[in-house]
Amino acid sequence: MEVVNNAVQNGSTQGSITTKSYLPASKPSDKLSQNGNLTLTRRIHESIMIGDNITLTIMEVSGNQVALTINAPKAIPVNRLDIYKKICERKTSTQ
Repeated sequence: MEVVNNAVQNGSTQGSITTKSYLPASKPSDKLSQNGNLTLTRRIHESIMIGDNITLTIMEVSGNQVALTINAPKAIPVNRLDIYKKICERKTSTQ
């Protein structure tokens, strides 16, 4: 499944990518924080692997907006954070 984040069209991203990692930073520009989050610096068309089956690729950078392509199995939902929060709110309100 390929999902393209429409950040460039709607301006919803914050411009940074943070992911949990158990490995040390792999480039001098990558930073491992004290709480274990790894902030990665990548260029256009560079990718990040999440686990064994999710690939996140930087497709376009325009000002403070970043367009991402996310390849993930169909069984793994992929949503922007604002959409995910709305989904959670709806689930909570219907229970």
